[in-house]
Amino acid sequence: EEGYGGGLVVFTAKPPSDWDFESYNTNTDFVVEELLRPNDFANVTVRHRPNRAVIFDSALFHQTDKYRFKQGYENGRIN
Repeated sequence: EEGYGGGLVVFTAKPPSDWDFESYNTNTDFVVEELLRPNDFANVTVRHRPNRAVIFDSALFHQTDKYRFKQGYENGRIN
């Protein structure tokens, strides 16, 4: 759908409690195969809207959704 994208994908899986920041951000194969795939990548996707704040448990795995904005400078996302 044109004009939709750039939101936030929050997965329902958390890392093991003994992981530090580096483990959380570098063990991507383990995260995908052992934590996300078994739950069919269960997530909540929050659509991008101007002036929207999203408050969530940042220990949950999360990522920016794919960018799919209309063409033109005025339609881009600003962080």
